[in-house]
Amino acid sequence: MEARGEAERVGAPFKRYLRYTPDTAVKAVVLEDSAALIGLVLAAGGLLGGQLTGSGVWDGIATDKDLLDFFSKLPNPDKQFTVMPGIAHTSLRSKNWRMVYELIDSCCSRAGPVYTGKARG
Repeated sequence: MEARGEAERVGAPFKRYLRYTPDTAVKAVVLEDSAALIGLVLAAGGLLGGQLTGSGVWDGIATDKDLLDFFSKLPNPDKQFTVMPGIAHTSLRSKNWRMVYELIDSCCSRAGPVYTGKARG
């Protein structure tokens, strides 16, 4: 809302002010906030669709291959990919909630890696 106020102060329409302002921080904040709001609307639509229909098709559009491709690009070599059948966004309230806690416990209590690929110096 500060950007709108500034646009009014200089007598420019909001879109024109945003396009021509030399302040890149204003542009970044407005674009980031807009993207976040769009994401929230999409997420809310997906959750609402799942609740209204009882179908998991609204839960996400990524395939297993999409997730594995993304996971393979993560830079940390000490990572673990786990698939939990029967678990969705409401995992802690689902019938299989114990599976989530077991996964969290096993991840947090596992031993550190013995070999990290680094040469000894």
